[in-house]
Amino acid sequence: MLTVNGITTHFDTRRGLVRAVNDVSLEVPSGQIVGLVGESGCGKSATIRSVLGLIRPPGHTVSGEAIFEGADLLRMSKRKLRQVRGNEIGFVAQNPFGALNPILRIRDQFHNVITTHRGRMPHAKTRAITLDTLKAVGIPGPERVVDGYAHELSGGMAQRVVIGMALVLDPRLIVADEPTTALDVTIQRQILDLMRDLVLTSGRSMLLVTHDLGVVAQYCDQVVVMYAGKVVERGRVDEVFVRPAHPYTLGLLNSVPRRGAEVHTLRGRVADLVDYPPGCPFADRCSFVLEQCRSVVPEQRTAFDGGRTVACHRAEEEVSVRVARAG
Repeated sequence: MLTVNGITTHFDTRRGLVRAVNDVSLEVPSGQIVGLVGESGCGKSATIRSVLGLIRPPGHTVSGEAIFEGADLLRMSKRKLRQVRGNEIGFVAQNPFGALNPILRIRDQFHNVITTHRGRMPHAKTRAITLDTLKAVGIPGPERVVDGYAHELSGGMAQRVVIGMALVLDPRLIVADEPTTALDVTIQRQILDLMRDLVLTSGRSMLLVTHDLGVVAQYCDQVVVMYAGKVVERGRVDEVFVRPAHPYTLGLLNSVPRRGAEVHTLRGRVADLVDYPPGCPFADRCSFVLEQCRSVVPEQRTAFDGGRTVACHRAEEEVSVRVARAG
């Protein structure tokens, strides 16, 4: 449904050029949930905002393409892109209270979304559509929510409203940017269950940005691992998490707390996106580093009989050692 090829996005700052997204490619197949993971500052949110044309100055997308159902989102006019966003692609923001207008009632915000894409419509009709949508996303007593304001909602309720706004026009693709970060664990589970069910029962697809590997393991079909603005590994979740091929993926998996096991942490910090390293950006933190890693950028290559792609000079050479350590 969505194919991203070589997207590169930079930000001009006083400190220098920030290379936030570097030649990123990924795919979101129909009827699947794809997880985009990595530490904070790895370029996950910048990637999806580049795809959706939401990068604002001083940022600019330098190159690449984002093919959605045969059309390149990056080559569309602003008017056409506005028609696609919301209508065919639903976006769920990380902060629901930042996404909702504090001075408009919930019914009016839904009315604006619906009429922008469907043309003029009586308020009574859009209110009825809004009520049906709020029920679909699990809001009890939607009648008391629809006439209220964002500040009257809890975090979980506000996120359900934002999800409802993203789904009200029945888009084919949902893009969710860490939609449960600000919620407690119980509400996170409810929201993620809801979003998974909405995808599975309707034939939609979803690109889910998260830093939680447990969420990816439970809810996603495929995973894309990002580091320093680059995709370092991508493939099926059950294969990547059982048999990681990139040292960074292994490091993330080892850092997940397990009962009765020692907690491992990744040494160092994410590479400087202004003073970008000439070779592999993970070289300074890698336990398997070679001399060429510090000067030669590793190309994406297929691994394990084509089951995934990995950007590492030692993609398969050290895999048995890394898997043993992961176990």
